[in-house]
Amino acid sequence: MSHAPVHSEQSTAGEGPILPRTRLFGWAIGFLASNTFLVLPGLLLVIYLTNTLGVAAAVAGLVVALPKLWDTVLSFWVGAASDREAARTGGRQRMMRLGAVSLPVFFVLTFASPFTGNTGAVWVLVMFLFASTGYLLFQVPQMALTAEMTDSPLERTRIMTWRSLFFVVGLLIGGVLAPRLVGEGSMASYRTMAMTVGIGLLIALVVPVRSTRWVRSGSGSQVLGLRGSLAIARGNKAFFLLLTIYILMVIVQTMTLTGMPYVAAHYLGGQSKTAVLFFALTAASALSTPLLGHYTRRLGKPRMLTVMVWMWSITGAAFYPAVKSGLLATIVVAALIGVATMGMQISLFSMLPDTIAADTARTGRDQAGAFTGLWTAADNGSHAVGPLCYTLVLVAAGYVSSTHKIAQSSTTLEGILLGFSVIPACLLLILLPLIRRYARTDAGRLGARTR
Repeated sequence: MSHAPVHSEQSTAGEGPILPRTRLFGWAIGFLASNTFLVLPGLLLVIYLTNTLGVAAAVAGLVVALPKLWDTVLSFWVGAASDREAARTGGRQRMMRLGAVSLPVFFVLTFASPFTGNTGAVWVLVMFLFASTGYLLFQVPQMALTAEMTDSPLERTRIMTWRSLFFVVGLLIGGVLAPRLVGEGSMASYRTMAMTVGIGLLIALVVPVRSTRWVRSGSGSQVLGLRGSLAIARGNKAFFLLLTIYILMVIVQTMTLTGMPYVAAHYLGGQSKTAVLFFALTAASALSTPLLGHYTRRLGKPRMLTVMVWMWSITGAAFYPAVKSGLLATIVVAALIGVATMGMQISLFSMLPDTIAADTARTGRDQAGAFTGLWTAADNGSHAVGPLCYTLVLVAAGYVSSTHKIAQSSTTLEGILLGFSVIPACLLLILLPLIRRYARTDAGRLGARTR
């Protein structure tokens, strides 16, 4: 693979040229948009449907879930199409450009329904489906560029560090700015939020399309579909266990994320308090990252993940009394949840390359693309199931959807809080035996080594 010259200065290890910051910025800013899009609908779309459009909770859950499940299947096709484009043209920008233009437009239309009730649900479903497709068209080829921007492992670490920076900014936009703009959730405020965020998305998506034209892409690897990827995963016990852990973790965490605006609206003084809680969670996650990385190296990855699962479960259950105590106590617990969430992310994601390396050592074949493709599909699917699970709790609790504020029954209010706190906290404990099984695999023993 050939790359355009990027800089005359060499890296300290002498493994390749150092990428200029302008090129790193130009590529990584796309993750500001993609993570905003991942977080914002999970946080606000269900409550937009139930409380602003008057859609039944069960229907709202399906409206949010179906496009994500569609993404799960479509991600394999997009990956194959991107590889074919790269082989034919030497670049991946054509598909990225299509995603960069379509995602902001359909994102705005998703939160600008002219209808309420079931007609509004159909509108949101169609627009969110197109927006999710645009997200995939951009995100999949952008991630593929990571391996093509440089041949240096050191530079790839630097690339992913820049990604993490914009990933956190996307969290703040999707989880703090957007809820602030929405306020108490009128149709006009949702349209204002969508237009404001949509303009930012367009800018953040167009920049990488133009600034990565220097990258030379090509594909000589075999492209596997869902069946082939699953067959490979079944042959890699460590990867399959890790994938299962990740799916369950995302489902549980997105249940809490979906429940946050409901708890804010019915317990903490208004839906606008969602931004305060999410800021506490995100700030604690960002500030604790260096320390969590340090202890992951000291304790070993499986052990650190176990500690963080216990911390998340205990803290998640603590949301129940904290919410009833008021906003300040809930903010403190949200910050602790942010630390536990980041600790789980660091330890778990650092295990993924261990499973791939162990598979390569076992089979003598490098199949990293197949594994990461399956991981992306599972990520999309689990982000769909989490909100759906929370809406099932709402249905069981008798939640009444309405376009205006109405009093919910005491049983419903209890369900809103339990689905946000105790239920996901208990469900997360399912991960513990899976982590123990993973620790006994070759990849798990590799990840258990300390400095």
